[in-house]
Amino acid sequence: MAMGKKENIMYKQVALLDKVFRHCEFGAMLKSGQAIVSPNGEYIAILKEKDKWGWNLEVNGEREASPVWYKMGNRRFSPRLLGILPDGILIAGALADGREGIFFSKQDEPLIHYSSCEEIIGVQQSASGPLVFAKSFSDPEDERRFILPSLGTDVRIHRQAFVTGISSGRALVLDTIGGNLYRFLIGPDGFSDVAAIPIAQDDLPIGIVCAQGIYLLAIPGSSSSTLFALGKQSWDLNERSFDIEGTIEYIWQSPTHKTYAFLTRIQKNKKTIRALCLGTNVIHTGQFTMGPNDLVWSPDGNCVGAKIRTVLLTGETVTFLVGLKEEFRCSSSDLYIDEFSVDNIGNLRSWIMRDGPYHRAYIGEREHQSVEFAWNMRLFPDGSVGYNCLYGAKVMNVIDRTDVGSNIMS
Repeated sequence: MAMGKKENIMYKQVALLDKVFRHCEFGAMLKSGQAIVSPNGEYIAILKEKDKWGWNLEVNGEREASPVWYKMGNRRFSPRLLGILPDGILIAGALADGREGIFFSKQDEPLIHYSSCEEIIGVQQSASGPLVFAKSFSDPEDERRFILPSLGTDVRIHRQAFVTGISSGRALVLDTIGGNLYRFLIGPDGFSDVAAIPIAQDDLPIGIVCAQGIYLLAIPGSSSSTLFALGKQSWDLNERSFDIEGTIEYIWQSPTHKTYAFLTRIQKNKKTIRALCLGTNVIHTGQFTMGPNDLVWSPDGNCVGAKIRTVLLTGETVTFLVGLKEEFRCSSSDLYIDEFSVDNIGNLRSWIMRDGPYHRAYIGEREHQSVEFAWNMRLFPDGSVGYNCLYGAKVMNVIDRTDVGSNIMS
């Protein structure tokens, strides 16, 4: 940061809640889907208990005209907020008229019923919005469903299928049909690009991604793994498949479909060594662990950052943030890094750190004030950084524009 640079931070109140939430209480609400914030931080939706049976939907502290929501799945599962879209809210629950499942709630318009499922398995954020996995009690044991808002309905797949939301409201699916493995796209216009994948039955893929119009299928092995290129010939490969040392544990797709990243595990001299790779380049290698949600992409989709954990000689487990430029930020065992971002040249740009009952955001070398809770960190193409926070009973949207106009993102 240049010496003497004047800070330019905007604080906007999104909602005034009816109470001050404790850190753990609000975190539990976000995790369970009782509260959710829009990707741009401008809206917060909360399911507020009306009585012991029903919940009302509130947006930015104001009650919506939507109906009362009840538990679904024979009253086993509480209603849950799944995503805020530009024109409405995706919500799972039951209604007084007996309908249950996933609905799209748009202000001053009738509810749209997307799926009659009874249990939400999980939600992933994708380039096409929230990707919801669900199940109905009447579904076969080896089946489940997924829902993308752009599809307007649910799609049945096998439990072991892989689904990735890509651009233009479509999903890339890898599933077994009639005993054979297929890949296909499904979008608002239906199915397309359906093709069988000629691999051995014993090969069990862990995922499929799309990069520059090429589908890459990841097949792990005990000592060597394979990336199998499908579709047109790869942009930098002469072969349709190539081997990778070690066992592939995860593969990630760039949100702009420009590249991909993967994590491999290698056994050397009785030690477990991992390598995080961006395309064909190794970003970080060593004795560490990370999970599928510990990787972030830069706004242009060309660089990655990762949150990794390693055990020191003292036995202490510490967390590092790793960027393409090998810039590290370390937290001790009594601190925890919740969210972070990386810029277009691979530098770690911002992060949110939890210290006891408080959160604090760090933007480059700037330390923001401590708050009760901070989340939804995002990095914009112009170099500004945003996040939401709880300040007393206020839900705030914070935008730090101090570095706008600098060359920090180039």
